[in-house]
Amino acid sequence: MKKTPLKQKTPLKRKTPLKAYKSLKSRKGIKSGKKIRTRQKTAKKLPGPYHSIFTDDMGRCYITGDWNGVEPHHVFQGAEKTKSEKYGFILPLRSDWHRTGDYAIHKKKSFRVSYKMYCQDHYIHTLGRTKEEWKREFDKWWGVRDMVKEDTGVIEINEGMMVYRVFAFPDRKSVGVGVVERKEDGEGFRVFHKELARYEEYSVADIGRVVFLDRETALEAAENRQYEEDRKYREDFAEQNSRPFGKI
Repeated sequence: MKKTPLKQKTPLKRKTPLKAYKSLKSRKGIKSGKKIRTRQKTAKKLPGPYHSIFTDDMGRCYITGDWNGVEPHHVFQGAEKTKSEKYGFILPLRSDWHRTGDYAIHKKKSFRVSYKMYCQDHYIHTLGRTKEEWKREFDKWWGVRDMVKEDTGVIEINEGMMVYRVFAFPDRKSVGVGVVERKEDGEGFRVFHKELARYEEYSVADIGRVVFLDRETALEAAENRQYEEDRKYREDFAEQNSRPFGKI
C-alpha cells in the first residue's frame, strides 16, 4: 500500500516584539513648609464683611464700644455658622468678651443663650416666620431653661446678656430689650433702655417681676398687667356709679 506523503507544515508567523514599557514618573515630593489641607469639620465661613441684626458697625464691640481687637462671634456655631451669616446672627465682640476673658460669651452660658433667644425673636417677629420653621431650620428652640448651669442648677445674671422689660405709654405698651451692666458697687445690675434714654438699676429680685429673661414672659406680664388695670378701672367705675346722687 502506497503511503500518502505528509503535508508540509505552515511555517509559524514571527511574533511581534513586545513594546518596551515606559518608566514610571517619580512622584513630586511635598514641598517643605507647605501645609496639608485637612477635611473641614464645620461649615465654611463666608468671606466678610458680615452683616448683623445687632449693629451697623461690625468693627465696634457691641458690649464695650471699643474698636480694638474686635472679632465676629457667630451666635450659632458649628454646622450652623453659615445660617448665622445668612440671617446676620453675628455679634462683634472684643476678644476678651468673645473668647479670652472669664466673662467671655463662650464661657458664660446665660450670656450665650440670651442672644440665641433674641435671634429667635427676630426670626419670628421681624422676619415673619414661625416657630415650626425655626425648628426645622435650626433643630432646637432655646428657652430660659437652657440658661441653667448644670453644676449649680441656677441661672447666672452675667454682664453682657440681654433682658426684657415692659414699658407703658399713654397709647400703648411695648417690650424693650437691654444689655446688663455691672454696677460699680457690685450690688445688682443696671440696664440702658433706649425707650427711656437712660439707665435703670435692678436687683436680682427684680428678675421675673420687673425685668425678664425672655420676650414671651415679658409679653405675658404686659397682658396680665393690662388685665389688672382694666379690672381695677371697671371696679372703680362700678363703685362710683353705685353711690346715690346728692341733692342739687
